Amino acid sequence: MNPTVSPGPFGCDKDIYYTAPGTIETPGFDPSGHYRDNTTCVWRIFGPEGYILKLHFNEFGTEMSHQCKYDSLKIYDGPSVSDGLIATICGNRLPHEEWSKTNNMMVVFTSDKVYHDIGFRAVFTAVKPNGNLVPFTISWRVVYLEMNLRLA
Repeated sequence: MNPTVSPGPFGCDKDIYYTAPGTIETPGFDPSGHYRDNTTCVWRIFGPEGYILKLHFNEFGTEMSHQCKYDSLKIYDGPSVSDGLIATICGNRLPHEEWSKTNNMMVVFTSDKVYHDIGFRAVFTAVKPNGNLVPFTISWRVVYLEMNLRLA
């Protein structure tokens, strides 16, 4: 397999072979709680051939920082860090949906030991492209959700 990130100790590292829409979330997700210190979670989602993947956020909150360097959610267009980075997200506003260009996606959540928020809960869905426009994703971007500013 291509280079990847090291898994964390919280049992949240999963290879998901798509059979139906599913949910991923930070360990022990609770909208009134906080995620753990020094957490790394990796979800590799393998969709069916001929499909792309959509990630829809239901809840989101992480430490806000310049370039999301402390706590963040990174989404890749494939199962490894060598695949294109779709987005790096942090802050406490609900992100828009993210779309892959391929049938695979890797989602990586990391936290440090200083500040915590609620974490996230998101639903992934495989979508068959049918010639209709799919939301355009830039190969790399950092989204500052607290300030509602997007850099491309």
